[in-house]
Amino acid sequence: MIKDYMDKILALFLILALSPIFLFLIFFNFVFNGRPIFFIQERSGKEKKKIKLIKLRTIQLDNKKISKVKYTFMGNFFRRSGLDEIFQLFNIIKGDLSFVGPRPLYMKYNDLYDKDQLQRIKVKPGLTGLAQIHQYNGITWEEKIRYDLKYVQDINFLLDIKIIIKTFFKIIFRIFDTNFNTISDEFKGTKNNDK
Repeated sequence: MIKDYMDKILALFLILALSPIFLFLIFFNFVFNGRPIFFIQERSGKEKKKIKLIKLRTIQLDNKKISKVKYTFMGNFFRRSGLDEIFQLFNIIKGDLSFVGPRPLYMKYNDLYDKDQLQRIKVKPGLTGLAQIHQYNGITWEEKIRYDLKYVQDINFLLDIKIIIKTFFKIIFRIFDTNFNTISDEFKGTKNNDK
């Protein structure tokens, strides 16, 4: 409960402080990527609650339909820098997200988790998480979920601060790493899945 209040207070402060940057990103994305400016995605929140994530649109339009594989030049930069997800501060205000927690995944993945993996949706998802600060090209879904479960088991204020600090360094490294892959494979369940 305290974490929820702190999340919302910090998110509100950042929204007010960064409002000029928000306006610049909206204008910049409109000029270089056109409309729609935002891309709303349905994801799974805590206890399988359906949430709608707000993102800057980073993918090209093909015959007025959003392409899932073609990224604009600036869109790719937004993804690498994490700027495409900065508007999810509004999701935190709404109560859908926390600053730190397992990243919200697609609703369809809920049916692919085994009993242990379902623990990752027992807490509110976050803008960043333990899996994200360890994530790099080649990390498996089993490893990602293992980090998520470790976070759920060890969740505490100091761990959150540590993850947030490491996230900033991770983003800086990612911006300048030309080999970093921003596209994730689909989760298809793991060999531990007992369903």
